[in-house]
Amino acid sequence: MINLTPALAAAGHRAETDQLRARYYRVWPNSPTGWFNRFFNSAYLADPREALGMLDDMDRAPVRLEQGVRAHWRAFLTARVAGDSAAMRRAALNMRDLIRQRQINRMSVAAVLATAGEVDAAFEVIEGHLAIPGVSTASIFMGPFTALHRDKRFIAVVRDTGLLEYWRDTDRWPDFCRVIDHTYDCAAEAARVLSAQAPQAQ
Repeated sequence: MINLTPALAAAGHRAETDQLRARYYRVWPNSPTGWFNRFFNSAYLADPREALGMLDDMDRAPVRLEQGVRAHWRAFLTARVAGDSAAMRRAALNMRDLIRQRQINRMSVAAVLATAGEVDAAFEVIEGHLAIPGVSTASIFMGPFTALHRDKRFIAVVRDTGLLEYWRDTDRWPDFCRVIDHTYDCAAEAARVLSAQAPQAQ
């Protein structure tokens, strides 16, 4: 149930999202999955002050975050609350250190970078990551990654998931391909990427 909330939020269904979350938190108040869902939603899409409050209340949280991880999140969230875009960018770029230290999920850092407007850095973080067996592709279509959706490099990023072939063969393209301010043609870019990937005839 809780895994539906990012999709609802990204689609603009705020009331339904809040209702579903509230129900989940009442039924499973000590769920680690629910805690992270609430934290990430607040950090990326909703009110970052709620995420900061959750960091302040870590002693009662059903999850554990190392002090260094908390410090990185606090820097990013504090900057977002203040509306300080330069500080947000610095904090987001600094979070890449946590990937090297294996203290945070790569996709979480990519979402922070995209939220801060560091699109190039976000692409660098996820390059090749979706080709790893078992890696979930769901989060990359959620709200925090909207800035990446507007960049045609995103089509190449999802190439290794098999989605390009599915979209092309069914002519069923993701929602972001149909938004008014989209800057490229998804079908044309997918055709170009797939053509470049195909083995050349001898």
